[in-house]
Amino acid sequence: MEFRYSSGNYEIRGRVLNDASAWTNSNWFVISDAPHYIELDWRAATSDGANDGGLTLWIDNVQQADLTSVDNDTWRVDRARLGALSGMDAGTSGTYYFDAFESRRSTYIGPMAQGPSPILAYPLSPRERAGVRESQSHFTNYRFSPPQQSGSLTFTPADDAHIFNASPTNDYGSATTLQVDDSPVKHFVLKFDVTGINSQTVTNAKLCLYNVDGANAGGDFHHVSDDTWQEETVIWNNAPTADTGVLASLGAVSANTWYEVNLTAHVIGDGTYSLRISDSQGGADYSSKEGSNAPKLLIALGGATPQSFDFVSLRPHRPDTCTALCSMQCNSHSDILSCCRCDVLQFLPLFARDSRLFQDSGK
Repeated sequence: MEFRYSSGNYEIRGRVLNDASAWTNSNWFVISDAPHYIELDWRAATSDGANDGGLTLWIDNVQQADLTSVDNDTWRVDRARLGALSGMDAGTSGTYYFDAFESRRSTYIGPMAQGPSPILAYPLSPRERAGVRESQSHFTNYRFSPPQQSGSLTFTPADDAHIFNASPTNDYGSATTLQVDDSPVKHFVLKFDVTGINSQTVTNAKLCLYNVDGANAGGDFHHVSDDTWQEETVIWNNAPTADTGVLASLGAVSANTWYEVNLTAHVIGDGTYSLRISDSQGGADYSSKEGSNAPKLLIALGGATPQSFDFVSLRPHRPDTCTALCSMQCNSHSDILSCCRCDVLQFLPLFARDSRLFQDSGK
């Protein structure tokens, strides 16, 4: 994966090395100065001459490149390094921010609200920790206590379109631009389906729009209560009515520039959010989701609301019982801790979809 700043743009591309030490490169893709989800899937060729190796690149949940037919059966990945590797100009300084890193031998991961959390389980009694084996299995209560989490979410519009007062029955949902103007009157509408916040707190929410035609005013942003509209059918005559209050406004905007609209007070949890953008002066055009730089809703998350759940877990003490419960081989009493942890994990889906922190209740 290669990252650069070129001609005023931040750009990223994927590269894969073949057995002849030659590179196959993807195109360069422009990304904004904002958080992004970057994911790659590297594949070695299955055998000599198979030429079926490759690399797939996703940016913000969208596949951007798929390099195939690569002869790389002799190569393997043995480490991942984050940060500058080469090509740094003398005197260059700065900071790279990596909010999360995850590696899996599986399929596409996709954006996540937070990375995996460790699981700590203490299923053994003080006597057992001291090496004294108790005579029979018994039950132990565990208290489920989610730790504070943080992270970010990125969404592209579920629907977006501009609407034109002078052509009230025309649909522009497939257009590559979102247009707003006061003369002739044009508005545009956006809809985002937000998921993954759960009980966490939204600490910041901002709408990012890429301008393609500058103006003295970038638009006034209004909340829309009706979320039933769709870009394929929305026209001026049936467009959802906007609230009279203005959530935010943009001043003068210039082409080929990203702009941010603060929506922190508006986006407070999971749900569907629609906006209608109007303009009282000038006119501006932005890239739509069908354009080259789709709008984005970036959400920063704070800690989750603490919760607790009591449940009962069987504490196995015999290796054969442990093996039956966990489908893993326990050869000695020292392996019981791992088996009990496996046993606890069997209860995990009943209470949470991701890793949480477990603490012994002492009962």
